[in-house]
Amino acid sequence: MFNRAFFEEDLYKLLAHYSSTHETHGPVVELKVADGSVYKVKAKVVATDDWVTLEVWESEDAREPVQLTLPYGAVMQVKIYPTDPDEEHIGFRRE
Repeated sequence: MFNRAFFEEDLYKLLAHYSSTHETHGPVVELKVADGSVYKVKAKVVATDDWVTLEVWESEDAREPVQLTLPYGAVMQVKIYPTDPDEEHIGFRRE
């Protein structure tokens, strides 16, 4: 199960490893939640012991990201893959 440590530490380690082994301007972090929704994550805003708030793109057509707050139990999958050159603005922003 995902938790605070994953979003504050482990995710950044995974991104560093991914970036060191793949050519990309900024990897995409994709989040799948319990209701089946899938979001492209722009940044982590805050993580607590019970929930995480992320800045996400709700759709491919979204003009601006939105903040999404989820309990950790709602996070089903986190996927990392290369940024499409035409969508570099969608890649994950490291702090």
